Amino acid sequence: MARKIRFRKKRLYNIRIFIVMIMFFAVTAGGLAAVDLNKSYVLYGYQEFEMIKVDEVEKDIYQLSIFNEKFSLNFKYLRRDFDRIRNFFNKV
Repeated sequence: MARKIRFRKKRLYNIRIFIVMIMFFAVTAGGLAAVDLNKSYVLYGYQEFEMIKVDEVEKDIYQLSIFNEKFSLNFKYLRRDFDRIRNFFNKV
């Protein structure tokens, strides 16, 4: 078998594997989303995506919930630093 043919077959094989992996993750994510939406509809009477949820607690404090594990994110300092950078570049 010539090198050109062998490497072409290998490249096509790798592309097929990549496509199969993308399809697997898409079907899995779609299934999880469908189950989550239907679960909330049955329990609460309205559809809500609850696997990943972001709620604003206060002005610059958000609560990120991933599978009922809650994390608090404080954007106060990040927003302040962005404002400083923006003001610096507006002066120049």
